[in-house]
Amino acid sequence: MVKATLTTPLYISSIWVLLITYQMFTRVAVISVAQSMGPFFPSIQEFMMPRIDRIEFMYSFAWIWVMTSLIPSLILKRKSALLQFVVVLVLTFLAVEFESVLSFVAGGEFVEQIFGVAVWLGNPWLATLYLLSPFLVILSVDFYERRKKKLEEKSQLSSQTSESE
Repeated sequence: MVKATLTTPLYISSIWVLLITYQMFTRVAVISVAQSMGPFFPSIQEFMMPRIDRIEFMYSFAWIWVMTSLIPSLILKRKSALLQFVVVLVLTFLAVEFESVLSFVAGGEFVEQIFGVAVWLGNPWLATLYLLSPFLVILSVDFYERRKKKLEEKSQLSSQTSESE
């Protein structure tokens, strides 16, 4: 309980920052990748450009899912569905309304400075890496959980074998 009390504020603040930055920069990254496909795969680019909003939604959803569902259940070991729902709801609202809230609190110039970082995502390689990041997290967690489960099974087998001898 003490661990959760100490880690919850750190978790919520770090996840909030990641959600906000992902929500702010996803569109730039998706457009950059779609435009970079033009010279090599014009038909794919033609297919993607009118669907940028849907593609952006998919990537935003992936990151929101990682941050609000996967990580709380793994790190915080929340037992309360209601508590996790409230945390997810608040984080999702803040992610969607972050630009407006930040503009109100810190001013529009500060928000423009943050969006200035999006220039880096004009590079299609960085944009692709940026867009793949939630999926890499999901795969890493799956890999870690499978490895942990195999080690536990191996440990149980070896302890059972030593007990039977």
